[in-house]
Amino acid sequence: MIVEKVNISERYKLEGSATLTCYIHDSYRDNTADYVMPAVIIAPGGAYAFISKRESEPIASYFLANGYNAFVLDYSVAPHCYPTQLLQLACATDYVKSNAAQLHIDASRVFTVGFSAGGHLVGSLATQHNTLNASFGVELDCKPAAVALCYPVINSRYVSGNSFDNLLSGYGSEERDELLGKLNLDNAVTCDVPPCFIWTTAQDTAVLPQGALSFATELLNCGVMCELHMYPRGWHGLATADEQTNEYQPFMDKVHTWLAMCDDFFKSVN
Repeated sequence: MIVEKVNISERYKLEGSATLTCYIHDSYRDNTADYVMPAVIIAPGGAYAFISKRESEPIASYFLANGYNAFVLDYSVAPHCYPTQLLQLACATDYVKSNAAQLHIDASRVFTVGFSAGGHLVGSLATQHNTLNASFGVELDCKPAAVALCYPVINSRYVSGNSFDNLLSGYGSEERDELLGKLNLDNAVTCDVPPCFIWTTAQDTAVLPQGALSFATELLNCGVMCELHMYPRGWHGLATADEQTNEYQPFMDKVHTWLAMCDDFFKSVN
């Protein structure tokens, strides 16, 4: 395996200090035949205040073991505010796609996975990828083939923490209210959103599951391919939902299945 770190902010001349840690399978074949793999770009959570370790390398490790090249985006957090993080993820996606040959990646099978606030970030790319170039004067190939939103921040009504305060810290009240029109993601769904895999838990009190349900409803209304799982037990931030990232509880045996189901969902996307 090859591990390297790319400074996305420096490469794309962006605000902040985003880095992309790349976990790339080496070739283990006896010949020099070309090989390509799907890729997954991971956006950890942390309320736009920090980057969660439990939602970083442990997630990459799972997808690596299941035939993906994996990339973890360490994006900028507060006091950096919108659209800094969105542009960083868009550029990371463009980087992986535009360097697909060197990275041994199938550019048509680049997926993104986000957790909590990282789920909001991935959801923002899913809902804004088709307007991003015109809005911000960039030229990026940044549409994922599909996305996974894990206990995602969706709408400010369903969040008890300060994710939106951190994301919009640089804006006044009028600007903030205007931006929430598209950053409350269930208000921003169109038929151009890529296929979505979503999971949450009924007992999540930090990011209420109603947000995931509302987002899935809008996807259905727009005819977007989606899969939704709401597990009956479990707290916010379960990540891999096993002993690697949590003190084990029996309910995790069920929640841990999200990883295999997400993999299956990605494989089902044409």
